[in-house]
Amino acid sequence: MLGPLMLGPLMFAGVEREWRVVRRDGAAVDFRELVDRLPLDGRRLDPDDPHAHRCRWGGVVTADGPEAEVATPPVPVGAGVAADVEALARLGHLRLRAALPGGLRLRGYSTHINVTVPDRAVVRTADRFARHLAVAQMLLLDRAGSPGLLVRPRRGRLEIGGEYAAADQLRAAVTFAIAGAVACARHPRLLRSLPRPELRLQRANGRFGWYVDRCAAGADLYAGGRRTPLPTSKGETTAGAHLALVWELLRPLAGELTGAPDVTVVDALVDGRRPLPLERPAGDPRGAPAEVPAAGTHGRVVDDLARPGFVLRTVVARWDRVAFAVDAGARRRYLVLPTDQLARFLAAVDAGDYDARFGGRTAATYLASGTSAPYRLS
Repeated sequence: MLGPLMLGPLMFAGVEREWRVVRRDGAAVDFRELVDRLPLDGRRLDPDDPHAHRCRWGGVVTADGPEAEVATPPVPVGAGVAADVEALARLGHLRLRAALPGGLRLRGYSTHINVTVPDRAVVRTADRFARHLAVAQMLLLDRAGSPGLLVRPRRGRLEIGGEYAAADQLRAAVTFAIAGAVACARHPRLLRSLPRPELRLQRANGRFGWYVDRCAAGADLYAGGRRTPLPTSKGETTAGAHLALVWELLRPLAGELTGAPDVTVVDALVDGRRPLPLERPAGDPRGAPAEVPAAGTHGRVVDDLARPGFVLRTVVARWDRVAFAVDAGARRRYLVLPTDQLARFLAAVDAGDYDARFGGRTAATYLASGTSAPYRLS
């Protein structure tokens, strides 16, 4: 048994943001042809993505088609989580921009928010989110020129895809997505009191999920903003009134999950003290960014960890789990951990708790499952 890792699973949030890379004359550059030559100070640790570089600041730089993509590391959900996600996203942007050759610029393209949802619940969570909460999320995330919102179930997480977001726009969208995902996954009865928007949902392209067009309810949501007529299961209302009603329902849950400072950012957008993203000029993300947090455990996996009798080397690092090779002389064994156990495991390694086990003759292969119950393999 792994002992110190026998604790319950944690919940995480993070974002992936994409940019078009352009020259001074406006011509686009295919980032796939550039990314592997950049000084990114990282390692390739995702076997499904040959361009993915896990960096020492904790996140990943890769190419999604011709666009550049930066993904934050998973951030544990708790007080200040949205501010931390925003700060890490900003740090990743700065590191990417510094690594680019002179003459190239980044133009914001998209944002994908990820929130931990168990595999067994993620499909129905995505369906509930698209039908009940998509309109409110669109008002908090998208801009006047956006096409619509993606709501997709992924392995161990819910993915919300929309407009490129930064600063407080991103922070508010992440706060809402966390509360909405938890409501849809764990508290579906909360949604029953909401008038459900009458939407024409479409299948998402590329990956399984739902696409909610800007005209999914009939009128153009991004042209009309808060005043857009919105037909619901209980009669017609406006998009702004719907947003206020949804946030009134989710606000107590958001407070428990993310803390008051993140909640107040959403408050100001919902009640009109600050403009929604689609009410702002293009390219005008506002807000005072938070202090950038330390790289944490996901930055540490880039480097080998030497201990008496063995060396711990990361071989795979992904959103939901990390795989290590444990090299003890001529012997190599493997350890696979869910992300929620990574910080505890590295702390235990630093403390020497595994020196005798991994460095001695009894070293074996271990697998920690997604339910946080570890199993020993012979």
